[in-house]
Amino acid sequence: YLIRREDLPTTVSVLMLSGEGETTLNVMRHGSNESMAPGIVTDEMIEWADHIHMVSVMNLHAFDGDGAAEVFRKAHEMGKTTSIDLKKRIAPLDDRMSLVKGPLANCDVFLPSHYEVEYLCGLTDPKEAAEFFRPYGLKVFGCKLGANGVYLTDYKQEIWQPSLYRGVPVDVIGAGDAFSSTFACAWKRGFSLKECGAIASAASACVVGTFGSTAGMRDFDSLIAFAKERGAL
Repeated sequence: YLIRREDLPTTVSVLMLSGEGETTLNVMRHGSNESMAPGIVTDEMIEWADHIHMVSVMNLHAFDGDGAAEVFRKAHEMGKTTSIDLKKRIAPLDDRMSLVKGPLANCDVFLPSHYEVEYLCGLTDPKEAAEFFRPYGLKVFGCKLGANGVYLTDYKQEIWQPSLYRGVPVDVIGAGDAFSSTFACAWKRGFSLKECGAIASAASACVVGTFGSTAGMRDFDSLIAFAKERGAL
């Protein structure tokens, strides 16, 4: 289902890192991301998938709001599970939730970073954020806390999963994506909330330890082994 466009350049991000592996500058050419619009994600695509994970919500200018909401509504109608990852978009405070509340109404797993939570609703306490998002009917809410790990809840139990990385980070780019995608994979396989958090944290730790957003990623069984080595499982 890859779509090729001759009239638009590929979306490109250029990032600069500090000595601690943190992003200090992110310059983005949106390119083909600007062509993401309602109707591109067809019913056939949704039917093919087991799980719908949408990244860069808030930064798909022609798709945010009604377009994303419609895809997630159809996904739930077809019996698919869903999850969301965000990318901050400069917008007035009153408008920010309007960009995400549509897909959130049919979202199962929502795992924003702490700075994204604060940007969306002004909250800095993960527990307060969980209550803020409770009315959307999420099955899992999580707040990624960087070096401090992650807070997770299924609104029955709470998990505080510490980071499994040791030492100074090499490159944090992709760590959040690695966590979110691995969490969804573990969750779909029936692992418990604690186990999902541990396996996803292993993915983040592997990515943080190498340059590049995917170079350190391992296969699923290897991530389970890594989490066991670090005492998380």
